[in-house]
Amino acid sequence: MDANGENIRLLTSTDEFFASSPSWSPDGKAITYVFRGKRNKVSIRVIDAEGFSAQQLTDGTKFTDYPSWSAPSPVDGGDVPTTITGATDGGDNKGEVHLAIGNQVQIASLEPTIALRVQPTMRAKIIRNVARSETATIIAGPQYVSEQSSKGVPQEFNWWQIQLASGEKGWIPESTYGEPILVLASALNPVTPVTCKLTTLRGVNIRSGAGSEFEQIASRAGNQMLAADGQATGSDGKIWWRLYKGFWVRSDFVTEKGNCNDLPAVSSN
Repeated sequence: MDANGENIRLLTSTDEFFASSPSWSPDGKAITYVFRGKRNKVSIRVIDAEGFSAQQLTDGTKFTDYPSWSAPSPVDGGDVPTTITGATDGGDNKGEVHLAIGNQVQIASLEPTIALRVQPTMRAKIIRNVARSETATIIAGPQYVSEQSSKGVPQEFNWWQIQLASGEKGWIPESTYGEPILVLASALNPVTPVTCKLTTLRGVNIRSGAGSEFEQIASRAGNQMLAADGQATGSDGKIWWRLYKGFWVRSDFVTEKGNCNDLPAVSSN
């Protein structure tokens, strides 16, 4: 495509299930990207800017994502690109990671606290429970871990080692089943300390907006604790509590503790 948006041309072949995460080489002569074929195998490929000389760089036996460059284009005889951020061997949410070593992050779990562990596994000893909104620095990772829960449920998470403001170090997954745990710290949109705690009365659905017409994106069994940061009135006339951006639960399925009525009114989606 030209700089003015004209002369759009397809570079990848039409038999690819999809091509995503493109990254230009430093010299502008090649693009590396994520390729997923018809058998759902994911690999990193590189192609020159004209759409020729495609090369497969990884074998597709393990998931890789978000390639980036550290050297000149291989089509000009340089080294192959090195995958950095997000180049994992799999993980939660199809192996995607959105953080990097050195990032300042906040805890953004749907629960009031999340366990900080001595090793990157749910089976590891808990150092302590870290409160939602606490800040930390990523110092190592990501480590992809695939295991089964005590109930035999598959768990595939990308773990980061963080250092808290207190100096404590430990491991926390970036997300679990699409639910956020670590997010980039933002002065403009910070995760706020928990002032409203919720306890589920029975099994509940968590939806993407304040209303039963929104997609169910998670769930909780009865007697589970959650934390809310906002509220809205749904199309059903019910109050809905926002757990985090894009995660909502209806008020009559939970009990409240704290200053829930003082939470700010926010957009319902």
